[in-house]
Amino acid sequence: METSTLPEFNDILALLPEKKRAFARVLTNLSESDNFDDYRLAANTYRTKGEFEIAAACYRAAIRRFPDSAVAYRELGAIQELLEDFDGEIESYRQALCLSPEHPFWLYGTLARLLSGQPSQESKAEAIEIYKQGIKVD
Repeated sequence: METSTLPEFNDILALLPEKKRAFARVLTNLSESDNFDDYRLAANTYRTKGEFEIAAACYRAAIRRFPDSAVAYRELGAIQELLEDFDGEIESYRQALCLSPEHPFWLYGTLARLLSGQPSQESKAEAIEIYKQGIKVD
């Protein structure tokens, strides 16, 4: 198949190099930062633009830099929801709660809701336990 038959594909290809260059500049600047808020600002800027993959990459970079940041995992989970990466969202929320069990009840509720929608009985049992933990914290 020739790309000339797909003008929208050619338009997308033309945009990719600039987006990659811009994102590389952002990551280079972030790698020099010791401030989590710099990563969050970059991620939220891309989220606002609808660039969810790039926003997720910013939070993954934040997690590499700040591996004990429950907020980074929580925010990555929210982006993964927008990307419909529900398995990733579950894992991110689990990690956020593991790092910081005092998160508000909504995070427990969201994780429990996601788990209850999984087909396995183990996931459903875990959902019940997550709800119970959330009630104790709240």
